[in-house]
Amino acid sequence: MAIKVGLRFLPPFAFAGISLAISTLCLLLITKLLHTRFPKGRSSWGVMVFLGLTMMGAAFGLQYWGEQYVSSGLAAVLFATAPLFVVIFAHILIEEEKITKWKATGIMLSFAGMLVIFRHELTSVFSLNILSSLYGALAEVASATFTALAIVVYKRFYAEIDRLANLLVQTIIGCGFVLILGLGWERSSSFNFTPLATVATIYLGLATILPYIGYYWLLEKNSAINVSTVTFIVPILALALGWILLGEQMTASTLLGGTFILAGVLLSTGFDTGRSKQIKELQKARAVLLDAMKESKFDDKAQQRISEDFDKLLH
Repeated sequence: MAIKVGLRFLPPFAFAGISLAISTLCLLLITKLLHTRFPKGRSSWGVMVFLGLTMMGAAFGLQYWGEQYVSSGLAAVLFATAPLFVVIFAHILIEEEKITKWKATGIMLSFAGMLVIFRHELTSVFSLNILSSLYGALAEVASATFTALAIVVYKRFYAEIDRLANLLVQTIIGCGFVLILGLGWERSSSFNFTPLATVATIYLGLATILPYIGYYWLLEKNSAINVSTVTFIVPILALALGWILLGEQMTASTLLGGTFILAGVLLSTGFDTGRSKQIKELQKARAVLLDAMKESKFDDKAQQRISEDFDKLLH
């Protein structure tokens, strides 16, 4: 909603860049106060640069640009495709997060819940201006794709990098990336820093910090697929708060969609916990056994057979 408000007064890339600049200033202060240590290895900096370009640069830029042409509700639905892409990327990049029937079913069920909740907005938006809506929709899905890729990459490499240092470098790179886009495409655009636009910009800048710190903390404690389902929970919380605090109407489609979402989250996160633990234990056992075989000078064929047997158990 805050993005939609700001876009009434500011062009999307500049709007995103200024918001990220505010995030950067706050993170600079936090890292200074906490004496955060930055990594020295090239590989760690490579990961941070990649995350800055994908999570904060491409994902933010596309999200802000896309919301010019679609409603906030439609943007929420399209961004909710992120967990679907997380499942795919995690299957490729993280050995212990392979696709299972429960994960796939749960994610699809939760996404169906989003479609149910926002079905009226979906039909009305695409009936008004199909071409501009299509551009905006593609941008939102692309934003979700970049976000999903960044989530999985962070999960794979987080142990090498301090969380705050990682986030600070990401915001600096993302800020520079979208501001460069703004300089290239928005020179002739009008900038109207009204009080409402200023509040929206500051709010989005501050709102980037704590949620991402919390999100990255969750990624360090849980699987990428499980954490990505937070995307489905946020709309439910927003609707519930609107009902409790503002007296907004809770329709049958909202209740049905919310039920789908919660059921899907339970399916995707609850049924794979035991399997994930088994996979981690098997990986440890394989490493220990292969090391022992090397020390005992077993032949390469025997080691290969053992490794293949463990691979069968893991899959």
